[in-house]
Amino acid sequence: NRNFANKLWNCCKFVTDNALKGADEEEMKTLGVNGPIGKEEFEKLSLPERYIVSKCHSLVASVTSDIENYQLGAAGSKVYEFLWD
Repeated sequence: NRNFANKLWNCCKFVTDNALKGADEEEMKTLGVNGPIGKEEFEKLSLPERYIVSKCHSLVASVTSDIENYQLGAAGSKVYEFLWD
């Protein structure tokens, strides 16, 4: 729906306007996610950050499975719930 699309837009806009503002090409490469976070790096995060990263890992695994099984509605619903809640 329109509200969800607006929330996605605002998330992307926040990241590009704030978190990535002034980042050069080299810094952009270091921000890329190539796979799950390592245990050592995960343990260095604060508790709220660990919670979010853990939820993201679960979401990615679940949505990937849904997409591979052509369950696009279920995948979209999970992304919606993650961002909306």
